[in-house]
Amino acid sequence: MRDFVRRGRLPHVLLLAVGPDHQALGLGSALVDEVIERARVAGARKVQIALRRSSAENIARLRTGRRTG
Repeated sequence: MRDFVRRGRLPHVLLLAVGPDHQALGLGSALVDEVIERARVAGARKVQIALRRSSAENIARLRTGRRTG
């Protein structure tokens, strides 16, 4: 993705896979935040990220430090 940002364009769809190892290290939230920041720096007016329900719950848990159901 870095090459797209450097050239001033982003793909219309970005698939980001966050595996259990990333989640265990607390990188899930950091990766999502990095995608949002890079898109905004590149001039995106709107950033939309779609996650599977289980992934979304894991990201929320990582951000808040709480476990979800």
